[in-house]
Amino acid sequence: MKGGRLHRLERPAAAHTTTATPAPVPADDWGDGSWTVDCSCGITYDDGEEMVSCDECNVWVHTRCARYLRGVHISFSCHNCKAKRAPSTADEAEVAELLAELPTHRPRP
Repeated sequence: MKGGRLHRLERPAAAHTTTATPAPVPADDWGDGSWTVDCSCGITYDDGEEMVSCDECNVWVHTRCARYLRGVHISFSCHNCKAKRAPSTADEAEVAELLAELPTHRPRP
């Protein structure tokens, strides 16, 4: 399913305590390497936040970090795939040179 693969680790409701919160436990399918987390915030494991999978590389990132809104976006590309597709400065310079060489059209008076 394109752009709609969301994941959220469900945590049981805990009683209010003053002890430190334990580190998050990876989901059951984490150990088999069936999915990868590589968010722009630096998280590389399932920390329980809502996540979305990249349609290009299948890497999972936080929806809040990617500014992904369910129901608004049809497809999703992670920060790494977007960077790969972005034109380089050399490409931009070449396009600018070509545009400068094009004859301009001036309307007749």
